[in-house]
Amino acid sequence: MKLSYPPYSHYKKVDVPWINRIPDHWEIKKLRNILDRVNEKNRPDLPLLSVVREKGVIKRSLSKDDENHNVIPEDLSNHKVVHEGQFAMNKMKAWQGSYGVSKFEGVVSPAYFIFNVKNIDENFFHVAIRSKAYIPFFNQASEGVRVDQWDLSIDRMKNIPFFIPPIEEQNAIVRFLDYTDRRIKRYIRAKQKLIKLLEEEKQAIIHQAVTRGLNPDVPLKQSGIEWVGDIPEHWEIFSLKFISKKNQTGSTPPTTEPIFYKNGNIPWFGPSSCTNVDYIKQPIRFLSEFAFSDGNAKMISGPALLIVIIGATIGKMGLLLGNGSTNQQITSFELKINLVSPLFVLYSLRFSEKWLASTASSATIPILDSNIVKKLPIAFPPLEEQQKIIMNIENQTYQFTNLITKIKNDLSLIQEYRTRLIADVVTGKLDVRAAAAQLPEELEDEEIDVEEVEPAEYDELEEALEP
Repeated sequence: MKLSYPPYSHYKKVDVPWINRIPDHWEIKKLRNILDRVNEKNRPDLPLLSVVREKGVIKRSLSKDDENHNVIPEDLSNHKVVHEGQFAMNKMKAWQGSYGVSKFEGVVSPAYFIFNVKNIDENFFHVAIRSKAYIPFFNQASEGVRVDQWDLSIDRMKNIPFFIPPIEEQNAIVRFLDYTDRRIKRYIRAKQKLIKLLEEEKQAIIHQAVTRGLNPDVPLKQSGIEWVGDIPEHWEIFSLKFISKKNQTGSTPPTTEPIFYKNGNIPWFGPSSCTNVDYIKQPIRFLSEFAFSDGNAKMISGPALLIVIIGATIGKMGLLLGNGSTNQQITSFELKINLVSPLFVLYSLRFSEKWLASTASSATIPILDSNIVKKLPIAFPPLEEQQKIIMNIENQTYQFTNLITKIKNDLSLIQEYRTRLIADVVTGKLDVRAAAAQLPEELEDEEIDVEEVEPAEYDELEEALEP
C-alpha cells in the first residue's frame, strides 16, 4: 500500500484561507444543520466521562490523561448524559480540539455541550472535525479574557462550515484512515518498545558506574541505601542538602499582575520541564525582573538539581546549568561543584525516583516531604574519579543516546505525517477512494514484538517522512 495519493480531478473554491478548495461534488453545510443540542441529566448510575484534546471522549476512571484535573464529585445527578454516537464538547477548550463523538455511554460535566449527529456518518464526522483543518474554526468561535479561559460561542459554532462527501465516500475515507492509523500505531508501538530496550541497556551501564565505579576489583562495603547496594570502600555518603550551597522551593508570582511576566527574559520552569531530560532547557514561561523584587519569585543559580515534589511526576529531576526560577512544584539544590559533578549527582539520584514516589502523601495530588528530599543520601568518590566515571558513561552510552534520539525524531515526524494526512483526506486534498477499495481485511490490533513488524512496513512509513 502506497503512502502518497493523487488529488481529485475537479475542485471548487471555498472561502476558507487554510483550505481554499474542496472536491467539486462535495457539499458544504453549517454545523447547525448537522448537530442538534441535547440536555439529558439525572443518570448518576452511569460512569463518569471526560473530553480531552488528544483522545476525545474517554472514560474518566480509566485515564491518566485527564487534562482538566478536576476532583470527581460525589453527586453526578446534575451531569449531562452522553450516549454512544453523540458529539460531546468541552466548551472551554474547544479551541484546542477537546471534543469528539463518544464510543461510550456515561455522564460529563454540566458545562459541556452535547449534540446528536444527523445526516452524516458519525465516524466520518468524528475523524474530520477532530482534524487540524477544523480546529481554527473553533478558535475563531471562542472568546475570553485569557487564552486558557476561552469560551465557545454556541451561535458562532453553529455557523462553522463542514465539508461533506457522498456517504459511500465518507465510508471509504473512514476505512482508509482507520487502516492507515492502525499501521502507524503498530509502527509507533514497535519503535517505542525498541526505545524502552535501549533505555534499559543505557540505565544498566549508568547504574553500574555510579554505584561501583570503574575498577571491578575494588573492595566493597554496604551503603545502607536501598537503591544503591554495595559501594567501593573509599566512597563517602552525604545528604543532598550537604552537597548543596542552597536549596529552596519555587513559587508562582500573581498571574493577575502582567508586570511580572511582560517582556520577561528569566526562564521559569515547571514539572513538564523536568520530564525525560538531563538538562532542563524548556521553561513554561518567562519572568521579568519585577517578579523577583515584588512577586516573590526565587532565583536559582546553576548548576542546580531540580526535583519535582508535587504532582503526577514527583521524583522526576534534571539539571539547570544557568540561572532561572521554578514554580512551587519544584525544589532546587544549587550544587557545590568543588565537591560533586552535577551529572554524577543526577545519574545517581535518578535511581531514587521510585523510592521517592513511595514516600509521597496519598492525597489527591501526590506531595513529597521536602525534608525527606533534603536528606536523600548520595554515595560518591573524590571529584576527579566522578569526572572519569561520567566520561566513561558518555563513551559507553553515546551510541544508545544517538539511536534513541533518532527514533524519537522519527516518531515525531510520523505523528506529523499522520496529522497532515488526516487533514488532507477529510478536506479533499487527497483522493483515497481507489486506495480504500484495495484494502485487505484486517484483524483487531494485538500487542506485538519489535520483530513482528516487517522491514517493508518500516520502509514505507519512513519514506513518507522524507521531504
